[in-house]
Amino acid sequence: MKVNFGIDRIYSLSYDASISKEVVEKSSKIVINDKEFTEKLLNRNYITTPHKVSDFPKEVSNLCFEVAGTCNVLITCNTIRRAIQVYRNLRNRGLTPILLHSQFTLHDRWLKLKTIGSALSKKNAIVVSTQVIEVGVNLDFDMLITDAAPIVSLVQRIGRVGRKIDRQSEESFDIHVLYDVTQEGNELYSNVYPLDLTRQTFEYIVKLRNEGKDILWRLSASKEVNRKIPYNKISESIFQRRTSYYNGEVGRILNVLLSPTTSSR
Repeated sequence: MKVNFGIDRIYSLSYDASISKEVVEKSSKIVINDKEFTEKLLNRNYITTPHKVSDFPKEVSNLCFEVAGTCNVLITCNTIRRAIQVYRNLRNRGLTPILLHSQFTLHDRWLKLKTIGSALSKKNAIVVSTQVIEVGVNLDFDMLITDAAPIVSLVQRIGRVGRKIDRQSEESFDIHVLYDVTQEGNELYSNVYPLDLTRQTFEYIVKLRNEGKDILWRLSASKEVNRKIPYNKISESIFQRRTSYYNGEVGRILNVLLSPTTSSR
């Protein structure tokens, strides 16, 4: 982000949860750290568990069934087709999930968001969604079960978990990332994301899990904070040799997410 504080000078503005001061100015860069905001998010633990699966709908259904009725669960799928499969599986097990994707009309989506809001207040919401949940939706869940995806998409999805800053600060949230091994050999994972970027993101999560380190999903920082690796450092590691490709991918994905005519693939 760039901010113009004067007539002839433009500053680059960034957030760094690891700096000791609240504001640091370096040349044309301003780095900020809202201590109160950072502290609340640092006290939240996003317990990220990677899973390699060969039957995605079945594994999602099993994970969801274990906690149904005890917390608000968000399930994100990479395609409408897969979301419908998961939705039907959950219905067949006697659960009452809410399906959300880009092919619903704006009116239907409004009605569904209203239903979701009611279920969230009762702590029994199960929402099965595609990437439409990543942007422009102010919802707050307790648990995420998600299809594997590149880091930029996972950050957006996890941003819907423990979203409200006024929640109890010392909370733990379960994040389950499922990598479908049947996608190996394809150029695109789920016919949406580059397979290699999706795999690298998943493997990095596995690596940190084996090292006993958590991921700082909600804050950016220039270094490790409280044994938590900030998401932006993971992104830098994955994309350090593919900056131009990464920028293009972000633009393409955002265009797809913001388009009301997203195909079901």
